[in-house]
Amino acid sequence: MAVDSSALIVLAIGAVATYALRALPVSAISRLNLPDFVRTWLIFVAEAILSAYVALFLFWDAECSSLRLDSVALLAIGVVIAVHVWKRTLLLSIFAGVMIFGVLDLWLRHAAGGGF
Repeated sequence: MAVDSSALIVLAIGAVATYALRALPVSAISRLNLPDFVRTWLIFVAEAILSAYVALFLFWDAECSSLRLDSVALLAIGVVIAVHVWKRTLLLSIFAGVMIFGVLDLWLRHAAGGGF
């Protein structure tokens, strides 16, 4: 199978542009002397964005047309909160919640006759 050289060029340009759009602002901000309240606020930006994505995927259906509240999502949120209070580790908390959500959702679909 031959690889088209123009596809590789487009891929390389896309990779460089993506890296530049993310790395340049971070390197520019790191050289600034920011006030303490801004530095404190920036600590929580990544967690806020991650929490917003998790809430969006848990509470909205695939078409984002209606709010969805089911017991599996609420149980997964409870697990995330419990693990985070217990271990104080963001990634472990999210991993535990995703695992509970995935296993229970798969189990309930199988129990309802949807299969794996």
